Amino acid sequence: MGEQPEHLFGVQFATQFFRDFDRVHFKLMHLLPPDHATANGPYGIPIETGRMDEALYARHKQLGQASLRHAFEQLHLAGIPQEHITMTSRPQNQSKALDLIQESAASNHHALVLGNRGRSWLEAMLEGIPDITREVIEASCGIPLWLAPSRLEKRRDILICVDGSRHAMNMVHHVGETIGSQGIHCVTLLRVLRDRNNNPTPPEVIFEECRAALETHGVPAAAIRVRIITDNDPANAILYACERGKFAVVAMGRAGFGDSFMRRMLMGSVARDVMRKLDNACLWLTC
Repeated sequence: MGEQPEHLFGVQFATQFFRDFDRVHFKLMHLLPPDHATANGPYGIPIETGRMDEALYARHKQLGQASLRHAFEQLHLAGIPQEHITMTSRPQNQSKALDLIQESAASNHHALVLGNRGRSWLEAMLEGIPDITREVIEASCGIPLWLAPSRLEKRRDILICVDGSRHAMNMVHHVGETIGSQGIHCVTLLRVLRDRNNNPTPPEVIFEECRAALETHGVPAAAIRVRIITDNDPANAILYACERGKFAVVAMGRAGFGDSFMRRMLMGSVARDVMRKLDNACLWLTC
């Protein structure tokens, strides 16, 4: 949760996308700025450089608590039982993105929902850390990320990008576990091909495996559709399909090809391009 109640895009997405809240629980988290500043000292050891002004810190705490209360009220008004909502506020230890990812992974949450500012934190993490450690990779891959849009325009349904990879299949299972047998959303399996005549695994084989996985989680067969697009720019093809179909969610695996192993594991180039350009649907990412 940020400190601006009018920008609770993650809460807005959840209340518009879901209808059956009996088995859904929400943890609302607000991260305060660090109560002290640090810098790297000799040999890279962090040292404290000064404490935040107490009045300013108290103001951040007050705004955060007001935002949490507003989010709580919005979720409750949407029909979510009060006992299904918890709230927490604490100072951040590292960056906001890393703190949220590690908190979500440690608590084994179903997904971490971020708004527009969350996208900025994630992008800063991707661009700002030259040597991403395996610990960060494992924490970030331990929980699916939902990057909420600033508007949904009453969209419905889910577009899953599949390519036969383990990461894409993990997303298929995540979608199945999320919507299950609720019957309120249809699912379209999208395969983007650069060349229809040069594919190790035929799209039909991938679709059949994905369809079976979704049906295992209770998604009705009649709610599953398939689509193939040939395009040399997979990200643009995905964005085009999303806009044409007016999907509420674009779901995809995060891994891809990149300059280094660590960056490739954290976010593939196609997923990153979609993340940067998608502004009218929620982006679900998983490893």
